[in-house]
Amino acid sequence: MVVGRGEAVRRLPFRAADFGSIRQAAEALLMKQSIISRSIRQLEDTLGLAVFARTSGGVQATDAGRQFLRMARSMLVPRHRGFDRLIRVQQDR
Repeated sequence: MVVGRGEAVRRLPFRAADFGSIRQAAEALLMKQSIISRSIRQLEDTLGLAVFARTSGGVQATDAGRQFLRMARSMLVPRHRGFDRLIRVQQDR
């Protein structure tokens, strides 16, 4: 799937949730931890709620964060499947 930089940044909170760790997400994505942390802080500021509880062992989605991530992910997945289909059609031409 082709993902633009802005789209990739919007996905960072999902990656942190998947790994349960900002550090592990950063390592897997070959990014600085500060970029992921900043992305999460901006999301939380925008939403006006804590998406993650931070501990020395990593991050864990709060109740509100789990609800948000579930809802947001359900909206993103069909959208990206549609983009993938369009890209394949375009490449087949």
